[in-house]
Amino acid sequence: MTRNIGLIENITKRKISFKKRHKTFLKRAFELNTICDVELAIIVNSPDHDEPKIFPNNDDVISSFEKFRNFPAKSTMTQEELTKQRIEKIEEQLQKVRKKKQGRGVHKQDV
Repeated sequence: MTRNIGLIENITKRKISFKKRHKTFLKRAFELNTICDVELAIIVNSPDHDEPKIFPNNDDVISSFEKFRNFPAKSTMTQEELTKQRIEKIEEQLQKVRKKKQGRGVHKQDV
């Protein structure tokens, strides 16, 4: 089942929806944090509020973002780099299979 999601044009309905979804979102984040023992940092900035909502608290969010920022840059890849890496790996596997089949006497037309 797919749902069409788009901006709620009615401002009052949008604010009500935000309030409900925001509450549920933070509840799920708390559950994920507690049950799975994962570190979360959430900032929700709404044009209807003066300050952003922060979960779990300001110090923890700053700490999480500092850890993220200090990750080595080489560990991040673009989609193109990741795709090239996967292609190279698949080509290596294909070469191994071809060599293995050649060793058994399987001809190229049989593959």
